[in-house]
Amino acid sequence: MKLEGEDQVSYEEILKLYGDCCGDHPDLNDMLAMLIASHGEMMAFNEALDNHPEYCEIRGMSGLAELVLDKVIEQFDRIVMEVEQ
Repeated sequence: MKLEGEDQVSYEEILKLYGDCCGDHPDLNDMLAMLIASHGEMMAFNEALDNHPEYCEIRGMSGLAELVLDKVIEQFDRIVMEVEQ
């Protein structure tokens, strides 16, 4: 996945990956489901790392997941605001 700068993931890249997997852009329900699933998976991943310090070298992968999730949340909030207006 292409990173822009050091701490941002392109939303277009996220949509492209989604489109490659699912063949379409997500609607609000899809994005909400992804958001819930991603947050739960990230929490479980971090908990597993905390319980198994021998795997600390892969902690950076969790950081990338957090960047992607932050970008998805930001875009989801933007879409919700547009729909509410």
